[in-house]
Amino acid sequence: KYLIAETEVGKKEYLDLLPTLDHNKIKIISPPFDTDEFERNFEKNKFRKKFSIPQSKKVITFLGRIHFIKGVDFLIKGFAELIKDNDRDFLLCLIGSDDGFLHQANELINKLNIHKNVRYIGFLSGDEKNDALFDSNLVVQLSRLEQGAWAPIEAVLCGTPILVTRGTGSGEDVKKLDAGRLVDFDNIEEFKKVVSDIFNNYQFHLDKTNKARKYIIDNLSFNARVNEYLNIYKN
Repeated sequence: KYLIAETEVGKKEYLDLLPTLDHNKIKIISPPFDTDEFERNFEKNKFRKKFSIPQSKKVITFLGRIHFIKGVDFLIKGFAELIKDNDRDFLLCLIGSDDGFLHQANELINKLNIHKNVRYIGFLSGDEKNDALFDSNLVVQLSRLEQGAWAPIEAVLCGTPILVTRGTGSGEDVKKLDAGRLVDFDNIEEFKKVVSDIFNNYQFHLDKTNKARKYIIDNLSFNARVNEYLNIYKN
């Protein structure tokens, strides 16, 4: 009777596949968030201590599969440009399982000679993952395609500013919530400019993050959203 899409991007994918679909049959419901695991007292520097990361480092973190579609190559190139003048300040952490792109990512890291500023952490889950997000200064998701902003929203729920790509479901979610910053995919100059602005005005971005965090917990949790699904079934 109905099709459920997570974002306008998902709706477009339905219509690309079946152009004759009745638009009214496609209902957009962004996935509700399980916020309970984020409503705890985080222990500062727990992740950094475990992986011997100095407190002085500005940690930029990617969380997700190490896959071409996730734009890890764009992130690495943008990060290399960012640290040209201050490589001692920044560390890029890649958190996630290899899904076929880690070799290419390492080749690019070595080619750009930034291996001292990049750490591949591997897969983390549960509290370990959340501790990493909490201890990061910025979490980025620069995907070529992305249905929704799950990993970035997890970062927001940990109180960490985020940066995602426009033109994706993730970008749509973040813009709607005013939860972080956006850049065009593969625009290295814009990436450098936006990341620099985030760190130069960090308290402003922390305040934006915490405002979005409260809104998500109050309005977008499972408890707050389950009736949206029930109403569709009732119809």
